[in-house]
Amino acid sequence: MVSEKEQAGQCWTAQSSLRGHLVNFGQWPGSVEPFEVARLAARSNSVTRPILFHYIDQRKDLERMAAAVFDAVTQGVPAAEPGKVFPLAAAAAAHAELESRQASGPLLLAP
Repeated sequence: MVSEKEQAGQCWTAQSSLRGHLVNFGQWPGSVEPFEVARLAARSNSVTRPILFHYIDQRKDLERMAAAVFDAVTQGVPAAEPGKVFPLAAAAAAHAELESRQASGPLLLAP
């Protein structure tokens, strides 16, 4: 039987763009299933697993990268979705939407 994580890896390697780059960032419940790295060669793909703290181990790097992000936000480069707002009394409905994986973009609880 193929696990959900194995399916995700198989899907990515089969459906990826030519010269695609998979960035595995953040947490996944449990470990990421291994896959054959040689499969990436068929479409000249690559994969990386960066760790934030390796990029900001020097204060000057942290400040430089943070300034670049804030400059981009000020210029409107990353478009932020407005989010779906739930009244606090409907927190259970917001939670259910998250659990169902039907949510796209941020969900906000308003008092």
